[in-house]
Amino acid sequence: MREIVVSKSEEGYKLRRYLMLYLSGAPQSFIYKMLRKKNIVLNDRKADGNEALRVGDSVKLYLAEDTIEKFRTKSDVHGAMNEDSGISNLVIYEDDDIIAVNKPAGVLSQKAAPQDVSINEMIIEYLRRSGSVTDESMRIFKPSVCNRLDRNTSGVILAGKTHAGTDFLTERIRSRRVYKQYIAVLTEHLPDRYVGRELRGDIVKDSKTNISTYKETPKGHVAIIIEKAEYIPDKNVTKAYVRLITGKSHQIRVQCSSLGYPIVGDTKYGDTEVNRSFRSRYGVKRQQLHAYIVKIGDKTITAEPPEDFMKL
Repeated sequence: MREIVVSKSEEGYKLRRYLMLYLSGAPQSFIYKMLRKKNIVLNDRKADGNEALRVGDSVKLYLAEDTIEKFRTKSDVHGAMNEDSGISNLVIYEDDDIIAVNKPAGVLSQKAAPQDVSINEMIIEYLRRSGSVTDESMRIFKPSVCNRLDRNTSGVILAGKTHAGTDFLTERIRSRRVYKQYIAVLTEHLPDRYVGRELRGDIVKDSKTNISTYKETPKGHVAIIIEKAEYIPDKNVTKAYVRLITGKSHQIRVQCSSLGYPIVGDTKYGDTEVNRSFRSRYGVKRQQLHAYIVKIGDKTITAEPPEDFMKL
């Protein structure tokens, strides 16, 4: 049995959300089942997960220690937010004005709902602990991420530590003076005709379905360049190094899919049969897309790909 006592910085979380962060590798169905069977209890009572946590609350996990550790990752509440070492392990660049972190897959860039925890909150907590910001200083300026990645895309996230740093990053990104290279694992063998040239067109997003469609046109508003491609015959995939010229939502995923070579693991724009096969054979559970390198002026920031990329 493991007991967790809720601290001040954790107050206000719904129990369900807290457990999803603490056991971030566990499927939601597992957490619901453990609550239902009273293998997880709040203040020694059965809970449904909707309870708002308060300082001093006791959360007991009647689970084997190896089960708990199997489901823990660096991005959980205690590992990434309440222990300085967790978020510190994600920091890949820092100076007086800006900070860059290697965002894990499964973590939001910014909150989508009040109860969410995102990489933005993790960065703020890290800066607060390091003394770079205080609650008083954040009455005037609050650090914030300046670029976004999809929840299930990993890699470089940039944030301003100061007003000047935020203005610098925002202006560079808006004027497209930031070089951004991604690694994408594409299905099958990408033909050479797609490599080394600008792929330009327009993307239209359906607000009801949140699904985008792409049409190639020389005067389009979005563009990528596949700078290099390496075919991996034994897995029948292409490791593509993709330069993002513009910054439309889902852009690389949509454009690669429109070419007929979607990203492995992409449940929205990918190939269902291919995804099922790679999930079964290699445990691929998300789109294999990683923001690898960012260059800003004379700064080159590199985020090493995570373990699931290494398997492929």
